[in-house]
Amino acid sequence: MNELLSWQSWPVPHPAWWLLAIGWLVLVVLLAYQWARHRRLLARHDAQQESQARFQKIYETTPDAVGITSVATRRYIDVNPGYHRLFGFHREEVLGKTVLDLGIWPSDAERARFWEEFNRTGKVDSMEAHGRHRDGHEVVVLVSVRLLIESGEPYHLFIVRDITDWRRLQREADSARAQVAAAAAASEAKTEFLSRMSHELRTPLNAVLGFAQLLRDTPAIDAAEAERARVDAILKAGWHLLTLIDDVLDIARIESGHIHTELQPLRLRALLDEATALLRPQAEQAGIELTVDDAAGDCMVQGDPLRLRQSLINLLSNAVKYNQPGGRVSVSGTAEAGRYVLRIADTGCGMSELQMAHLFEPFNRLGRELGSVQGTGIGLVLTRKLLELMGAGLQLESRPGEGTTARVELLLAGPLAAGATAGRISPRAADTLPPARVLYIEDNLVNQQIVQAALRPWAQLELHLAEDGETGLRLAAELQPDLLLLDMRLPDIDGIEVLARLRRDPALAQINVVALSASAMPGEIELAKAAGAIEYWTKPIRLDRFVADLRRVLG
Repeated sequence: MNELLSWQSWPVPHPAWWLLAIGWLVLVVLLAYQWARHRRLLARHDAQQESQARFQKIYETTPDAVGITSVATRRYIDVNPGYHRLFGFHREEVLGKTVLDLGIWPSDAERARFWEEFNRTGKVDSMEAHGRHRDGHEVVVLVSVRLLIESGEPYHLFIVRDITDWRRLQREADSARAQVAAAAAASEAKTEFLSRMSHELRTPLNAVLGFAQLLRDTPAIDAAEAERARVDAILKAGWHLLTLIDDVLDIARIESGHIHTELQPLRLRALLDEATALLRPQAEQAGIELTVDDAAGDCMVQGDPLRLRQSLINLLSNAVKYNQPGGRVSVSGTAEAGRYVLRIADTGCGMSELQMAHLFEPFNRLGRELGSVQGTGIGLVLTRKLLELMGAGLQLESRPGEGTTARVELLLAGPLAAGATAGRISPRAADTLPPARVLYIEDNLVNQQIVQAALRPWAQLELHLAEDGETGLRLAAELQPDLLLLDMRLPDIDGIEVLARLRRDPALAQINVVALSASAMPGEIELAKAAGAIEYWTKPIRLDRFVADLRRVLG
């Protein structure tokens, strides 16, 4: 049985059957190959169709204007919808025409430059040009072109991008930058003008007030009542003029953005006590009772010590000046919703609604310029601006015949920061000055004479003078002074250079330098202190304060 099932017992096929089988196999393989090839061709055709559809979609939806022109005739054979959006012509209006026929490229010079670039390099990339819309308005474009071969024919493929808005924005940005630069230059010029005016006005005032103070303190004037009254009138007018100069310059600095405040926690009561101490003699002379509630200002507020003190002095001064004989000025305050409200009330003549409407107009004294009380009409304006810089506010309430109340709203602050103080007014001049050697570098002879005369009563103080920076540096090396008083504007080198050279020299670096100058701009003060000045005193010199400050810095 096994033998019957053995393959060896099977009949051998006829050779023709083998040929037939092989033929069928070859046919199947060929059919499979053809089918696969057909599928590949179909896939390739579909891909081409998809690619063509994708290109057509891109061609039709791109925001750029695309056009195809014949190289031979330079006439359009196709444009996309972007062409209509850019130039206003529909496709049917463009085909068969040139840019000259349409008038969309009016500049002969730009066209010549464009074709010169194309002939030289065989392409153009993003060349800026000026086109014309159908309605006549100008468009700014970037034009690119490539050579395109289609069915053996050469064509130009143009891509035109609209940059009209971008160029407009760029012009506006350039204009804005120019305006900013011009404003900065104007601001710098204004700062220079203010600095020069401050210096030029303070310098002669220093002579007037300096010699007037020296004259007032001479025994002969002390004994002659009429002459002393005249000298006092000179001083009164001089200090009033200085206040006017300072107020005008401060307002100009605020408006130009050149006044800066350094906010810190302050003891309001300490500032208030200093301000009332200054105004109390004026109040007593006018017969005005000046009272401060025991609890007034018993808090910490946020502010700049110098500017807040200045504001309080201005408000108290107004309350005293515009009061009535035998009147009162009362100061009180309460904490309200995160702020401290300080009230300065007077029993003066008050103001009408019409006067209140013009209260903060610079140089408007509300009809009181004809009275006997001196004023500038800008102190209240300046005070409000200074308080606003510190985040504070000022309101006034007034009725004719009932007086005026100034309401100052200050930001409450936390504990006093390390090193922060309420600021202090210099104490009155002491009876004595310690033995010391002082070098004063100053080119103005009048200023030298005022300081010499002011220090003459103290023989133990040795004063040396230098008329320019180079001489001052040489004397500083020879004398090794305990204190160097330095004018900031010298005929040869300025005060900043003097400070720099002092600090570079190890033998002179430890000398204490105080800037004493008629230049009173904040930037100049900051620059001098940054260069090494321990303090900055401005002219005109108030002699009692000058001597007291000397005693303080000399230890």
